[in-house]
Amino acid sequence: MSDAPVLYHWDSKGKGFIPRLLLAAAGIEYKMVRLGIDCDFATEVKPHTPFGQAPFFRHGSLSIGQSGAISRYISKIGGLSGGSDADFAMSEMLLCEADDMLAILSAAKYRNGNTPEAWDDALERQLPPHYANLEKLLRNTFFTVVGPCAGDVAMFGVFNIVMDVAPELISQFPKLEAFYAIMSSLPSMKEAVSPGPPVYFTRTEHPAAPAAEESDTYESQQSSMPISDYGIGISGRRIMQEPGGTSTLQLYG
Repeated sequence: MSDAPVLYHWDSKGKGFIPRLLLAAAGIEYKMVRLGIDCDFATEVKPHTPFGQAPFFRHGSLSIGQSGAISRYISKIGGLSGGSDADFAMSEMLLCEADDMLAILSAAKYRNGNTPEAWDDALERQLPPHYANLEKLLRNTFFTVVGPCAGDVAMFGVFNIVMDVAPELISQFPKLEAFYAIMSSLPSMKEAVSPGPPVYFTRTEHPAAPAAEESDTYESQQSSMPISDYGIGISGRRIMQEPGGTSTLQLYG
């Protein structure tokens, strides 16, 4: 285990999630160092990173920053780059697409204020066209011929993250939903996401509409109902019939 790669990241489904899935898919034994839990990022890790950021990956003498570079390195050493030039190109394209889709979620959470409107825009306007394009690309069980490749794993990871904030979205795209079910059934993926790291993105919902006001008392409901006048009884008093059949006597005069 001493020569095993080490992945440094916060324990959440953020940018370190796809590298974790790729390590699992490749069957690579590694050590996970959870920032803020196992060590302090600012004092113990940041000084050793290329760009002062996480995720950060170490393998032997190599120190790798940037989640995309980490994913591609794992893909190369783990044999997940595809069995042909076409598979490699498709896999690389999907890795880039995964970054674009995660950027939409990050913008909703940070740049656009984490408001209900920001999440509506991200999940109802921006992401569906990405899903539609991916639906067109998926012609077989996987996106690649000899799959799953790194790009397949990356898309599974993005779909898994999106399901935390919009679980119904993928059901609009039958082929993607079938792909996700197949990927979920793979032992390596099942183990990686069950339970997996904690949720990172959570949708900000619109405030609940106020409940409709009801009348305070039965009496106030009855006050607007008409009272029937049955005229003068034999006693010389006026008989008034209230709703519900209750009779009251009023002095006539």
